Amino acid sequence: MQQAADFFDETKLLYELVKGLGESDFERDTLFKNWTINDVLVHLHFWNMSADSSLNNLGKFDEMMEEFSSAIPILLQNPNVLV
Repeated sequence: MQQAADFFDETKLLYELVKGLGESDFERDTLFKNWTINDVLVHLHFWNMSADSSLNNLGKFDEMMEEFSSAIPILLQNPNVLV
């Protein structure tokens, strides 16, 4: 299954990039929307968990998406929460 192998390789490369960082380094801005390194990692982790759940535990996936969907109106009313 090539897709799984590619994902594993990408995960190893990402680990190599961040393993030597200090705690404060994770709060540095990136060039992507001024997200911090931690923001990017949280984003990747959430959507990786979502993809895994959609394949292996549809009930858990539905719960995650319901919780995510319920947060959208709050975020739209308070956009500075994410800044």
